Amino acid sequence: AISGLKQSLPYALRNSIAFVISDAGANDYHLEDEVKENLMNKQITVNFLLSEVEGDWCHGVSSEKECSVYQNLAHISGGKLFNVTTNEELNNVIRHLARTLDPAHIVISQMIAHAAGQQSQVINVDQSIQEICASVSGENVTLSALGPDKQKVNLTSIVTMQNYKFGCIKDAGTKNFTFEFGADSNFTVMIDAKSKLLFDFGFSIKPVQLHSETNFQ
Repeated sequence: AISGLKQSLPYALRNSIAFVISDAGANDYHLEDEVKENLMNKQITVNFLLSEVEGDWCHGVSSEKECSVYQNLAHISGGKLFNVTTNEELNNVIRHLARTLDPAHIVISQMIAHAAGQQSQVINVDQSIQEICASVSGENVTLSALGPDKQKVNLTSIVTMQNYKFGCIKDAGTKNFTFEFGADSNFTVMIDAKSKLLFDFGFSIKPVQLHSETNFQ
């Protein structure tokens, strides 16, 4: 899977979104650093969709590195890792990924927990945020949210699977929220939002005529 991604990157446009579908661990994980560099140079987001035996997180691969390379590349590029077991779950994931194509979508925070357990993160929200969402990917994941009064907040669940959960707080207002998440394995977390503010900017090491010619957008 990683070899295929490496071979496709030279043909991908800058700021592309890539999807890798696999039914096995990445035994070519030694290519991680090379692929990571190419993803960052082209500002490409990569999402991994892994099919699995139900309940078998990351296929029970013989090497932890064969699984963690998926987590690491998704994390560094602002993408996500999904384990799906049914066509219904796959359809839900595809609808969920379509949300990330919205120009108002922004990533607020990402993390990788390298051990099983529970963690939490406080997020301050201002009026420029339309909704704030959290997702967690791992084995037997949990996800919940608390309001400023430390009372549980109902999350609008968009995707709920054994190994992946995603939920949103709509019309959050100017408040702070605490997201609580965990898993029975190492896991990844992303907190993102829909913003009322739209930014259009770019950076370049040489003068350009068009915004699309900048190196980083």
